[in-house]
Amino acid sequence: MNSLQLLTESEKTQLLKNSSSRDLNAGELLFDFGEPASCCYLLMRGHLSLFRRQANGNNKLYRDVFPGALVAEMVTFMSDGYYPMSAKANQSSIVTVVEYQKLRTIVEQRPLLAGQFLQYQADHIRELMDNTDILTEINAAHRLLRRLAGFQRHPGSAFRIPITKQLLASQLSMAPETLSRLLSKLRKQNLLSSEGQHWYLASAKSICNHYELDPTLFSTTPGESLR
Repeated sequence: MNSLQLLTESEKTQLLKNSSSRDLNAGELLFDFGEPASCCYLLMRGHLSLFRRQANGNNKLYRDVFPGALVAEMVTFMSDGYYPMSAKANQSSIVTVVEYQKLRTIVEQRPLLAGQFLQYQADHIRELMDNTDILTEINAAHRLLRRLAGFQRHPGSAFRIPITKQLLASQLSMAPETLSRLLSKLRKQNLLSSEGQHWYLASAKSICNHYELDPTLFSTTPGESLR
């Protein structure tokens, strides 16, 4: 789900009417952290990464963006009006430039849509809180297991990792090489397996017994632990 899917077809037409496009070369910045923001973007072709620079000079990746998704649309409703992170093209890309006022007008005209945008943002905040909680884990394997469990729709079900391994490693504050070693280790421990692009986790009970974890850390809903 991305925020553009909340709009009706007529609202999408209204949003994109008379919009201009912008071509990006691989490695080119679309916008930089702290820049005044006057527009958001719809990625038409290519691949973008959203990131922040860390004190050590490295880039902390937050999200990959693929065609059909809006970028920086929520800045429309922020009080300071500055981009909270940077966006860079990973390959030759094309974006459509969307003025913030157009999006704000559409949302303000339909109260139901405004409520849907609030729910979308609330879900995003909850996801960030969950990720922050995971990052407080000192043990790297614990962080990875909890993140993988979050990709499951149901306990024991097959799942796909919906982001690149580079982004997953960045989200877990580990090097990609460390992530690869941990994935191999979990396979050897029979706690993780894969068939093609589908992954399978062992039961929460097996994982928690092996790593001495609290089963509630793998709950699908508050107060409910996986079996």
